[in-house]
Order: sequence, then structure tokens, then C-alpha cells
Amino acid sequence: MISFEYPFMIFTGVMVALLVAIFIKRNFIRFEDKHEKNDYLLSRKTKRRIIVITRCLVVLLLSIALSSPFAFKEKRIQGEASLTLLVDNSSSMGIFDTERLSVLKEQLEQELPVTVRYIGQESNTALGDDIVTNINGNDNVLAITDGQSNDGRSLGEVMMFAASINSTISTLFLDLKRDDASVFIDGPSEVISDTENPFRVSVKNTGETDYKLKVFFDGSLIHNDYHKGSFDFDFTRPIPRGQHTITAEIEIQDYFSNNNKYYKVVEGLPKPKITVVTDRDSSMMQLLRQVYAVTELREIPKSLDGINALLLINRPIRSIEPHFSKLNDYLTDGKGMVVVGGTNSFDYAGYKDSLFETLLPVRVGKGQQEKDGDVNIVIVIDISMSTGRRFSSESDDSKVDVEKALAISVVDSLSPIDKVAVVAFNTEGFLVHPLSTLDDRLEVQSKIASLKQGGGTVMPMGLTEAYKQIAGARGSRHIIVISDGKTLMKEETLSYAEQLCNEGIKTYTVGVGEGTLSGFMRAVADAGCTNFYFEPTQMQQLKILFGEEDKEEAQKLGKTLVVMNRNHFITQNIDLDAYVTGYNSVMPKTAGQLLVTTRNNNPVLAAWRFGLGRVAVFTVDDTRWLGNLLSKNNSKLVIRAINWAAGDVSKEQLFSIKTKNLVVNEKNALLFYSKTVPPVEPYVKIADGTYSYDVVPTEQGFMDIMSGKVAVNYPVEYQNTGQSKEWLELVKMTNGRVFSMNDVQAITQKVITDSTKKQLSKVYYRWPFVLLAALIFLVDISARTMKRAS
Repeated sequence: MISFEYPFMIFTGVMVALLVAIFIKRNFIRFEDKHEKNDYLLSRKTKRRIIVITRCLVVLLLSIALSSPFAFKEKRIQGEASLTLLVDNSSSMGIFDTERLSVLKEQLEQELPVTVRYIGQESNTALGDDIVTNINGNDNVLAITDGQSNDGRSLGEVMMFAASINSTISTLFLDLKRDDASVFIDGPSEVISDTENPFRVSVKNTGETDYKLKVFFDGSLIHNDYHKGSFDFDFTRPIPRGQHTITAEIEIQDYFSNNNKYYKVVEGLPKPKITVVTDRDSSMMQLLRQVYAVTELREIPKSLDGINALLLINRPIRSIEPHFSKLNDYLTDGKGMVVVGGTNSFDYAGYKDSLFETLLPVRVGKGQQEKDGDVNIVIVIDISMSTGRRFSSESDDSKVDVEKALAISVVDSLSPIDKVAVVAFNTEGFLVHPLSTLDDRLEVQSKIASLKQGGGTVMPMGLTEAYKQIAGARGSRHIIVISDGKTLMKEETLSYAEQLCNEGIKTYTVGVGEGTLSGFMRAVADAGCTNFYFEPTQMQQLKILFGEEDKEEAQKLGKTLVVMNRNHFITQNIDLDAYVTGYNSVMPKTAGQLLVTTRNNNPVLAAWRFGLGRVAVFTVDDTRWLGNLLSKNNSKLVIRAINWAAGDVSKEQLFSIKTKNLVVNEKNALLFYSKTVPPVEPYVKIADGTYSYDVVPTEQGFMDIMSGKVAVNYPVEYQNTGQSKEWLELVKMTNGRVFSMNDVQAITQKVITDSTKKQLSKVYYRWPFVLLAALIFLVDISARTMKRAS
């Protein structure tokens, strides 16, 4: 296929040819009368026509030559048929059968030159860095590793770099020689005292050996049972004031014993000091007194020093506006404020267009959430091989069937005037339906229903194709990604979502099926400027967002509350079964985060960051409109909002250790706050009241230090053992393959084949056009010369 390097030259040539034609047709000879002029022009008519045609052709042909027409031509470059063996020397490799590596090396050396290099350290694997160090371009690498990288560059990024310089990276499928299991505790290290918090104990097991999992909270046994394979144990606990310990251990005969125990320190922080400005007692006030150190006032105090969070309940603008400057400084300095509505606030009491409204994540007024002109939506569907698996153990449907049903449901709920595109992806992105209004909804749904799964998973390819559709669209731009999140190039996906966000394109994610990497899908939504991640059962929220919910159903359910954003601290892991009986009329600002609405899309809770501070707004009052929002389960929403506004209350203590987890036999920087002279030497001052202290623990367990307690655990090298499935997929990005120890001939043939690299180069085709232009010009000159001579 011919392309042009400077296509504008063709347009220039056309313009010049027109000027040449006009110039040649002009007559510069003077005649005595009209008859003489007509006779002359008639005798020259044919000659002039030939001159115009030939000169215009010459100009056009030269302009085409100047536009540099070219085509890509594939060249084959013969490289050296040699192989670099990268042997992972880290501790986690101890569970694999690597005894035949020396035999493999000797057999390969008989066929081609082999260089052996060792990578990794005893308790650390920076696999990406090691690969970059050992590739030169146009070379072949066989990496003998478990692919468990815990430091350095992203493997996805490194594989893209390797592919760009024609380095082929293959690997070996490693057989397990020994079984190993590891245990890990995930959960917060600091919590507000006496509030319930979720924790997860995860066991990863490479074998099938049964094991007993024991979990202790402050020394008391809370779980003691046998399990097989990998297992997660979830529990919640109210954490009293002070430091508390969680210990998890597995009883099993496996290879690494140091990763069979895990220790965690959780600190219950003192109740935040909150000041509530209200003129009445209420059920909300009764709840707040149980959880916080509450100071009740009728007016905003002269000084806001020492207040973690300020609550303004149903306050009229006349009592707030005189304190605007003070509130602005309070938030800018990093404090928090919660505003609760009512009949004396917001749309009832002059908040609209006031200075105080500039501090809030909402603007006062009725109507739907603001939209910028047209609504443009691209639905991105994962059709990789992993989506062919069953949606759940209780369902016979595959993930891709559920994905297609969800996508069809989204299309069905959208307005006919919305512009919609559909994109599918595996290792490539495919346009299913271009961006257009829903003139034929059934056609779009039919295209979605016909999709077939297959191939690997590279989510950035789907986002790239979606961007092509929506980049130049006018109005609001949204991308909805439906996937199980099991993709290569995770860091690149997050980076791309962030780039889309910077261009004003919002990304929403929907997780599908058992095993969905929900944490990653939430991170994509977070990077994509929305924080909106939905499970398949939460598709109603998408309908609410885009404003086409079934009117009859909305009227029926009325003021039932819906969590719109489950990725925010306030709403994470909260399931509401709540309704309200009234609300103030507001609209979320573009930069505000809409967290909870009624079923008919009226905002109930919104939040944002103002300077270093935090502001949350409830549009219900503290008495008549609350419905059942303060019931035992639903009241978590109010508590979480105030906790978020209060921020890090540990800085209010005289002394607080921030680093709760250390690594045994390694140098650790212990971070702590102290309002007095630090009790240890030598310390490093990081900021006012913030210090760092180096410590090298020699035993795993709980360590007493500086009147506090910290956990000491095994290095991260031992947390994920076994060969990474993601690594086995990543090598395919460089045209690499996964071999077994016995595939000597296949490895050799692969190296020989890959040593001949393909390279695309430009081949220019200027000379035919220059030659043809010269030929036309010479023929014309010769013909006229011969005619003149005759």
C-alpha cells in the first residue's frame, strides 16, 4: 500500500498546475483588430491545449515526487544464533525441580553458543530489572524463573521494551519438586477505636496437602480448621483503644517454614474530637455521642484549633457566611467538615451562589447531574479465553455470556440520543460498532450477542480502540469496561486509564464472575476519574448514572438509597438497606464524588478534597428525613463519613508508630510521630513531629520498641510461591514460548528461526514520477523543435 510522507505537496502541485494553465492561456501579443486576434488564436488553439496539458502533467508528477510516496517493505536481518540463559537464583526457586538445568545447558551448547547469567537474590527478585540488564536487542533469552517479581520495574513494561528491540524472551515450565504454602494477613493497621473493621487471612498453597489454619486475635483463637488448596478467611472485629495483635499460622509439612506464620499489629486510635454546631438534640446526635468525643455548640466557635472534624447540622447561611474565611483556612490546613441538610439549609436557606457553596462538593439547585452536551459511551467487552470459564460454581453460564448480557442491558437502558460504540478485546482491540446514536438498538445488541471468546488478555488494547472512537467526540465521554480483570500489563492499564482521565474521558468498570480481580478493577476506575466499580448485580447504578432508569420502577422504589461509588473510603464494603423520606435539592460538582443517591438519582451523600482538607455533604436532615439511615447496619455510612473527614487522628497523640510491619533480618526504616524529643537515637527528622529510625530485627514475631509494638514478618519473596501464570503469558508478547526441560531441539530451532529478524523499512517511489515528468517534457520539446525545423 502506497502512502505519502508529505501529502500536502500534492495539493500544492494542483494549485501550481492551475496557475500554470491560467498563465499559458493568457495572451501578451498586441493585435490591430479583432479579426487578426481571432485568426491568431484559432491557429494556436491546438498547440496551446497541448502545452497546458503537458505542463500541468509535469507539475503534478513533480509534486507527487516531492510528496515522497513510499511503501513498507519487510526485510530479513540475519542475527547471531546464540542464547542467553537467565537463571533465577532467588530463594523461592527452591521448590522447583531444577536438577536437569546443567544437562539442558550442555545439550544446548552442543547446538549453539550459550551464555549463562544468574539473576535474583536470596530474598528479593527484581525480575524486570534483571531482564533489561541482560538483553541487547535482536537476541534470544531463555529465563528459567518462577516469574514472581517483587521489586523493580513492571514486567509488562519490560516485555513491551523487549519486543520493541526485537529481543525474544522464552521461559521453561517448571515442575514442582516440593509443596509450599504461605499465609498473609490483609487489613488496616490503624482504626478508630470500638468500630468494626474487616480483615482477611489468605493462604496460598502450591500443593494439595491438607493444613490446619489457626487465627488468633489478642491471643484468643478465632479460627481453627482444616483446609485444602488456597483459602481466604474473612472476619470483622471492633478494635478497642490501644495496640492489638493478630496472628495467623498454618500447620503443614512444606518446604519453607518461615512463611507459615504471619503477624499483624492493629492500633485502635482515640475517638476523634468533633465539634457539632446544631440547635437541637436528635437521633443523629445520640449516635455521634456513642462514637466520638463531641463538643456541642449553637454557633461556629471563634477558634477551630484542635478540632478533627466540624459538623454543621441544618445551619442557615446567615450563621455560616460571617465565618467563611475561617472555614476556608481550616479546610486548607487539612481538617475536615461534614454538612448535614434540612429545612434551614441548602435550597431552603440561601446556600445557592454563596461563598460557602464554593467549599462544598455540590451546588444548590434542582435537576439531574450536569452533562456536557452530548453523551458519548464506549462499552468495552473482554472476550479473552478466561471469560469462557463458568461464571460461578452455581451457574452454567460462562463469563462471556454474562458480559454480553450486561452489555446488551446497558445498551437497552440508554437514551436513543446517546452516542454509543462497542469494542471487544483479547490481545487486540476490535471495533464491534462505531460511535453513533442508537437508531437501530437491535442491530447493536445483535453484534454484541455474536461475539466469541478466545486469546489472551491485554486490556490496554481495548482502551486504545475505545479512545479512537471517543477522542474527538463532543460532549461528555465515558468508557465502560466489562471484564474479570485478569489482564497482562496491569500497570500499563492503570497508566492508560489515567491518561484518559487527563483528557476528560471517564472510565467505569464492571467485574464479572468468580475470581474477578476486583481490587484491580477498582483501581482502573479510580485511575479513570470515576471511582465507579460495579459487580454484575449492581448494573442498576449504571442506569441511574446515565439517566434512563425505568420510570415505573423508580417511582415505586422512590427514595431507596443506592451506593454509586464503592471505591471511596466512606462507602467501601458498605451494603445499604436504607431509605429516606426527604432531601435537599443539589447537584454534584464536576470535581465532587457522588457516593450515595436515591433510586431516582437525587444526591444524598457527596464528598471531595478542598485544599488539604475533606468535605462531605449529607442532603438529609438529622430528624424527619432520615428514614432508617441510622439503623445498626446503615449507620456505618454516617460514621465512615465523619471518620474520613477527621483524617489521621494518630498525629494528635504524644507518640505514635506508623510503620506496623517490619521484615526480618533486613534494615527497616521505622516511621513514627512524636510531639516531644524522640526516645531513640539516632533518628532522622523528616518533618515537624515526624521521624524515621533504622532497625534490623533478627526474629519473626512481635517486637517491643519505643513503648510500642510492631510486627516482624518474612520477606515478601516467600509470600507468593509457585510459578506465576501471568509470567507464562507475558513471554508471548516478545514472540517467546514456554518450553519444558526436554524441549532441547525445539529451543534450538526457535533460536535459529528468531535469529533472522523481520524489519520494516520504507521504500520510496519518487524516481518513476520524476522520470515520467522529464520524459513528457522532453517529448514535448522534441516534437515542437521538429515541427519548427520542418
